[in-house]
Amino acid sequence: MADEYKILGKPLVRKDAIEKANGTALYIADIHLPGMLFARYLRCPHAHARIVNIDTSTAEKLPGVKCVLTHKNVPPKHPMRKFELLLDPVLHHPGEEVAAVAAISPEVAEAALKLIKVDYEVLPSVCNYMDAMKPGAPLVQDGYGTNVYHGTDLVKLPRIGPDGWLRLDFGDVDKGFKEADYIIDGTFETPRQYNCSPMPRG
Repeated sequence: MADEYKILGKPLVRKDAIEKANGTALYIADIHLPGMLFARYLRCPHAHARIVNIDTSTAEKLPGVKCVLTHKNVPPKHPMRKFELLLDPVLHHPGEEVAAVAAISPEVAEAALKLIKVDYEVLPSVCNYMDAMKPGAPLVQDGYGTNVYHGTDLVKLPRIGPDGWLRLDFGDVDKGFKEADYIIDGTFETPRQYNCSPMPRG
């Protein structure tokens, strides 16, 4: 019956197989358009800090630099699903964006980052969820009023309890406990998981 089909049950060569095998396939990072600029971010080295002063004047004068963005010249906007602003004067984790540079090449953009001078006020921080939930713990987001996440206007999570835990119950839990031969009670942690794409999204 498989002989009746053109595709099902037949060995077919992927359209991009040859290009990927010989290294000639083009990915997003391989595409260079006329006048294209390259962006690089200066990132925060601290778990929690406030930008006291940021000087980008030297970076802006570097030949090939087209634009330097900081919280001073970017409107205070909240990207979807994020608490912090696009470029926030208060940094909430190591690696958060402090400034962005657009330049004619990656090398020029990287060189410009090294010319940006930032003075930080290091703020108290919490580094695990148990400490973050304790009374009087430093707030990660001042405007939120608590470290216990209950969703945002953009991301509503009505099933989260007042303590911040999302409980998932299926069926008759009490009946299941009564009938169970063994009950294992514990706290289990896994690292953050994220899908891995073989190329930059575009």
